[in-house]
Amino acid sequence: MGYYLLKYFIYPFVRIFWLDSISGLENIPKKGSFIIAANHSSYFDFIFLYVFIPRRITFLAAEKF
Repeated sequence: MGYYLLKYFIYPFVRIFWLDSISGLENIPKKGSFIIAANHSSYFDFIFLYVFIPRRITFLAAEKF
């Protein structure tokens, strides 16, 4: 429950202040596993993924993070 509550609390701020549009969401499967490899164009990539991916996601990061 906390996952989705936080997700929808952050969504309006990200949408208003950072991103105007997002493309490619139609390529994410509705069922089954998938891997997304972020290109790390900023330190906020994980927040954008968290907010805009319609399914629950789990992150894998280096030890330094």
